[in-house]
Amino acid sequence: MKVLITGGTGFIGSRLVSKVLERGDHAIVLGQKNTPAETSNYDQIKSEGADVYLNDIKDKSFIKGSLHF
Repeated sequence: MKVLITGGTGFIGSRLVSKVLERGDHAIVLGQKNTPAETSNYDQIKSEGADVYLNDIKDKSFIKGSLHF
């Protein structure tokens, strides 16, 4: 199953991404790297196999053009 997780580089989101990947699902993550913690979480979930997009959920053109399910 494909799962879209917004805020996936944050504290809660990054842990959710790890759980989704652990159960064998495909994680598509929308997040940011505005803090050292988000950068660390980004690196971790990327290494675990998540598809991570750095952008804002409010960017409608990005959402329409880049995220295809």
